Amino acid sequence: MGDVHTSLADRFKGTLVGLGAGDAFGAPFEFLKTRRIAERFGGKVTEFLDTGGVAGPGEFTDDTQMAWCIVEAILEAGDVDPGVVTAHFLRWLDSRPPDVGLLTRQVLVSIKAGRHWSAAAREIWEAEGGNDPRRNPRAGNGSLMRCAPVGLFRCFEPDLLVRDSIATSAITHYDPRCTWSCVVLNALIAKNLSRGSSDPPSAHAGADLAWMAGRVGDKCGALRMSLHELSREIVAVASGGKPFDQASEPFRDQGGYVLTTLGVALLSFYCTMSFKDAVIESANFGSDNDTTAAICGALAGSYYGHSRIPSDWLGKLKQATLLERKAGALLALVGRKTRREV
Repeated sequence: MGDVHTSLADRFKGTLVGLGAGDAFGAPFEFLKTRRIAERFGGKVTEFLDTGGVAGPGEFTDDTQMAWCIVEAILEAGDVDPGVVTAHFLRWLDSRPPDVGLLTRQVLVSIKAGRHWSAAAREIWEAEGGNDPRRNPRAGNGSLMRCAPVGLFRCFEPDLLVRDSIATSAITHYDPRCTWSCVVLNALIAKNLSRGSSDPPSAHAGADLAWMAGRVGDKCGALRMSLHELSREIVAVASGGKPFDQASEPFRDQGGYVLTTLGVALLSFYCTMSFKDAVIESANFGSDNDTTAAICGALAGSYYGHSRIPSDWLGKLKQATLLERKAGALLALVGRKTRREV
């Protein structure tokens, strides 16, 4: 499985570059259903395609661009300041990116029109039904896709990780299913940074997901139940009691619902044994393929590290070096902050 002493620097780089690699890998066949992927490409897509999605080949999309905004905001403020994060989101929107999520655009336009960042998403969420899922189906994955930098920056501060994951999600995605999914992903990223990688990820799945279900508690019942169900499915696959294709079937072609997207990422990470296989599985689930692969790429990258992302993938990923530098700058900031607090 590799070196149990994978360095923290390698894992920081693995998380950000893994996010970008997954995003760019899935972008050329974003929104294609599983069957259509197989028909068009003769089976699963297993390597970077020479065609691009909304951008060119090897280019990442809004998933990584918005994560980049969060990194830049943390580096600017020396902290997680939602107001600074929002300012970076607005500058990004003003650059006219080719791909912006519908809810993200709606909220950011509302903020540009004068609503405060702390109120805009909440007001839209409340107007659309609040906690009633029958009236409010828009619990999308638009904040989950970008949240990994918070997991890196707060990797040694679990309480602040929860607070800042929720706060940065709620800028655009206020629904508890979204905010607490960001908590789950970031907490798992933080846990991966400090563990060995000699075991298959499935060896950690039961404990990891039970721990996260306990952290979620009554804050989001739908997410807590989903984590328990995922844990049972992953353990069944790992023990040979159920084929992966059977366990993954309910998650296929399900669009951008945040709990489905998180489920895809967790199944793909815990039921495979390499960064490459995890991203391939997540990208081929169908529908929002770049986002599922971006989220899984960040999670897998935090476990395997940058050194175990395929070199040919890195060669095809545009701006891979810049993502590496941003990861290094973020780690340096964490180091300086930690030394000040000692």
